[in-house]
Amino acid sequence: MYFDHNAGAPLLDEVRAALAEALAPESGVLGVGNPSSIHGAGRRVRDAVERARAEIALLAGVDEGEVVLTSGGTEACQLGVLGLARVVAGGTGGVLVTSPLEHPCVVAACARLAGQGWEVRQVALGEGGRVTADAVAAALAGTRRALVALSAVNHEVGNRTDVAALVEVVRAAQASLFVDAVQAAGKQRMGWGVDALALSGHKLGGPAGSGALVVRRGVALEALVEGGKQERGRRGGTENVLGAIGFAAAARAVRLRGLAWRKELARLRDELQARLLEIPGARVVGDLAARDEGTLSVGFAGAPGEVVVQSLDLEGVCVSTGAACSSGTLEPSPVVRAIAGEAAAREAVRLSLGWGTTAAEVERVAGLLPAIVARIRAALAE
Repeated sequence: MYFDHNAGAPLLDEVRAALAEALAPESGVLGVGNPSSIHGAGRRVRDAVERARAEIALLAGVDEGEVVLTSGGTEACQLGVLGLARVVAGGTGGVLVTSPLEHPCVVAACARLAGQGWEVRQVALGEGGRVTADAVAAALAGTRRALVALSAVNHEVGNRTDVAALVEVVRAAQASLFVDAVQAAGKQRMGWGVDALALSGHKLGGPAGSGALVVRRGVALEALVEGGKQERGRRGGTENVLGAIGFAAAARAVRLRGLAWRKELARLRDELQARLLEIPGARVVGDLAARDEGTLSVGFAGAPGEVVVQSLDLEGVCVSTGAACSSGTLEPSPVVRAIAGEAAAREAVRLSLGWGTTAAEVERVAGLLPAIVARIRAALAE
């Protein structure tokens, strides 16, 4: 049973079908052709890549020429932050405005810039870790050559950021704006007009290792991977053709699905939350007024999060303590720590619902956790 949709969605049937079609010998897509070659075989592969790019652009609400194909959300985020920074600063340090709640790949990019002389300013957090446009405007005060790097939806607690409001304050400050939209794609209408926007295919039910960075037309971006002129010179290297095709199939599926399903998702999340809060010592972390419909970060006093995760895994239920790319570490969630403190961070468990989550699955998890928490508390009290 899968309650870790923020880490990645199960592969969609539409994606399986698209990949099977591409792999069929008669398709001509995966023959000897390279999408950068000008001969017939290369042109057939190039056509498949460009059709995939167009579908991803439709999901993001942008022009297809603004889509840079990447190896996933991490590369897209790093290219967005570091690629924009090199242009914004003109070779010297500037001011970087971010928050302590960002995904590890964005945190790493910010740390690299700090090591290169950038001044990193953390946005002041509001209730439940809320990031507001007013707080961003305050952090931008007195800056020149500034870059803002924030997420549209937080990967652990689900907090939503008003990106449209961000665009207004960032433009007023004549700064640049990168948005990590990996968790927002397929759940929100985008097309915000930010300078750079990161997407990931496997969060939508596409193949792992597929992603894209949307770069607004007219915005300069310095490549991090060089050696070829692929992706209009913004990312060298032969494109991952199968990854692009699978990502596009997922993008099309979630776009055609629309957004109405989020209402039922929110109902299921709220039902699960209410049941879990009946457990003594339970707490929910995040901005309860503006959260992604499928995300629930919950902790149980006296029950370490990693032990809860392991106990649920033994019952066939997949959940997480934080970012999927940080799994395997015993360090508590820096996101939850920044919002609610060390104890809450050590006890945090992320349950993320998605397309296809059922009421029966919610009922089973809600039924399992009271006994699991009680068992852990009793064992630790011995």
